[in-house]
This record gives sequence, structure tokens and C-alpha cells, in this order.
Amino acid sequence: MKLGIIAFTGRGGHLAKRLGVALTDLGHEARAYCFYKYAEACGLESVQSAKQWASEQFSRCDGLVFVSATGIAVRTIAPLVDSKRTDPAVVVVDEAGRFAISLLSGHIGGANELTQTVAEAIGAIAVVTTATDVNGKIAIDVFAEKNDLFITSMAMAKEVSAAVLAGEQIGFFCDYETHGALPPYFTRDRAQRINVRVGFAPRQAGTLVLCPRDLTLGIGCKKGTAAEDIAGAAADFLAKNNVPRACVARCASVDLKAREAGLLAFCREAGLEIRFYTAEELNELTGDFSRSAFVEKTAGVDCVCERAAVKNAGGGLLIEKTKYPGITLALAGGKERIEF
Repeated sequence: MKLGIIAFTGRGGHLAKRLGVALTDLGHEARAYCFYKYAEACGLESVQSAKQWASEQFSRCDGLVFVSATGIAVRTIAPLVDSKRTDPAVVVVDEAGRFAISLLSGHIGGANELTQTVAEAIGAIAVVTTATDVNGKIAIDVFAEKNDLFITSMAMAKEVSAAVLAGEQIGFFCDYETHGALPPYFTRDRAQRINVRVGFAPRQAGTLVLCPRDLTLGIGCKKGTAAEDIAGAAADFLAKNNVPRACVARCASVDLKAREAGLLAFCREAGLEIRFYTAEELNELTGDFSRSAFVEKTAGVDCVCERAAVKNAGGGLLIEKTKYPGITLALAGGKERIEF
């Protein structure tokens, strides 16, 4: 994790420096700072304004550690707090090094785990107050992060957590192999009032769907196809198959399209990298792919979108070739297994 550590007193600064070294030794990218009055004496980078520092670090770091009173940390980050999907982990450590407190983004942001790491590094007591952790229950957002799954509804995720804490049974459905013991309050393949599905099933009332995020969109297109046409087709393709846009990590196609302006513009505007493969590389793949004599004659491979998607994802074909005017799309990837 990229971590920013800040202290406001001389005593706190010395602890921040020690913590920065310890976290760096553990493989984190940690930088320690101190209020300008004490920075030089502590050998740390100087900070003039805590709020300015926090504003800069919120977008740069995965986690922030305040060596200070909890109130200082709360007042400093309050204007910056936005969403548990995007806010960094925030941990507070008292300057005596007795307690490490998970303050913000305990689950998705990783503050609970960071709190444990910080506490162990300086011999402090870890303080974690999230309800699922306190009650020894699974936190669905931690489960999703652990398995690189996209939470399709944060509201539904809260419903799942509330049901777990209330002692309800939760229906669990998964399109992939699972590893580890299923929590006793999950009923596999048996529907309950509240359910969790890992995969791409149609949205159903009372069901939280968690989707794998590392998917590849395979694209084939005619010469001169406009970026907006590809964008429209892709949006329709994903929506009809209940695949969140956030789950698509990259695109792939045949190298014949490497200079196709519309395709390149679509990927650039969508923030997606694209990988091109030669016809020979795509033809090396074995499996049951769609065939087009015309595409094979012009591109040297019988199906661009399916083969390119599978080649890039290194996983199975999730959605077969779908045709749009001048465009073909397919999706590949998924999970080998889900860990509990």
C-alpha cells in the first residue's frame, strides 16, 4: 500500500518515523511527515497545513495514518470523505503508541487490516469497531475485495450485513469453485430472503450480485467504424448481459485493427488498455469458437472477438460473439475459484 503518516508533536514525530521504517520494511511504500515546528528535529518531511496535506494524500495514497488525537484526524479528513468505494484507509495512533484505531474505510479500504499491521509494528492494541468484525461475522465487502469482485449494489451489501448480524440465513450461489469453509449462516444453492450470488446472473430482488472485475472485452469491427458506434454497442452488450462496466479491465483484437482510429479512440475514452494479437497467435487457441468465412478471408482468423478475448483473459469464454452493425463483441475471463 502507498501510505502517508503524519504527526503533530515531537513525540508523535519520533513514533511516525519509527512506524514509517517498520511499514517500509513490511513492503509498503510509506512516507512520514510532521508539523513544521517539529519536523527537522524528528528528521521528517515538513507539513504546514494538515488539511492541505490530507487533501493531497487522499488521492495519492491507499492509506493514511494519523499519529494524533482522533479528533484532529476527524476534523482534518471530514471535508474529503466521499465514498467507501474510493476513500483511503484511515488509521489513528495515539502519540504514546498504545492504541491503533481503524477510523475510515475499514473493510473495502483496508483500514481494519492496516490497523492490525500498524499495531503489530509498534506493539499497540488494535481497535476495530465494525459490527461484523466485533461479532465475528463475514464482512461481504471484505469478501468481495479479497476475491476481486465488484459489488453491484452497496445498498444491497448493507442489507446482507444487516441480515448476517441479525442471525438470518443467507442464500449463497456461485458460478465458480469455492475454497475454504462456507460460513454456517450461508446456505449453498438454497434461496433465502436475502441472497448473495457470485457471477453474472440476472438481477433478482433480494440478491446481491458480486461480479469478477478482471474481464476482457474482445472486439472485431469493420474498417472505419466510429468510436461512438463501438461505445454504444459495448454499453448495450454489457447491459443486456448484466455485466457492470467496472468489471471490464481491458480490450483485445487482432493486430489488423491496431491502427483503427475509432477502436483506439473508444479504448482511450473508456480508459481501457487494448492488446492486439496476430492471426497466428489467435489461431493457436483450441476450443469451440464461432466461425466466419468472410472474417477468416479478410483477417486470417475465423473469429476475432472470441479468440482475442480468450487469448487476453487466459480464461474461458463468458459471453459468445454478439453482432452489431459492423461490430462483434465477446467477453472472457472470470475466476478459477472463490476463497473464503
